[in-house]
Formats: sequence, C-alpha cells, structure tokens
Amino acid sequence: MTNILAQIYHDDPLSYQTLCSIDSPQTPEERHVAAQLRAVDGETAEKLKAGIRVLADRQSEEAFYDGVRFGAQLMAELLAQ
Repeated sequence: MTNILAQIYHDDPLSYQTLCSIDSPQTPEERHVAAQLRAVDGETAEKLKAGIRVLADRQSEEAFYDGVRFGAQLMAELLAQ
C-alpha cells in the first residue's frame, strides 16, 4: 500500500499488469496453456479457448470489483485520519 501511495504522491505512473492473452502468451502460465492447446485438434482448441475467455472475463470482472472495494476502503481510511 505504501508503494501505491508513494506513486500517487510523486505522480509516478502506476504499473498495471498485462491482461491475459491466449493468442500472444507472455507469462509462463499462458505459454503452458498455449502449448496444451496446440496439442489438441483445432476444433477442440477453439472450443477450449472460448471457455477460457469466458472464465478469464468473469475473473477479470470480479477482480475489478475487488479493486474498487479496496480503493473505496482505502479512501475511507485515509479520509478518516
């Protein structure tokens, strides 16, 4: 938390993580999933990709709302002091 506050105070750019991408994997986990998708036939891989995208979108939305709640709580605590 102190790191985020220091970045905001000094007007430094906040570092956000790259969103998950099946088509251009960047993390070890994404590369692992991409390798597994290449191991199956094209039709199955496309069906799996669709399911993975739905799951990732749902988790991304949940993470966004968790971040909003965290930000609101942080703001409330900072204003209370």
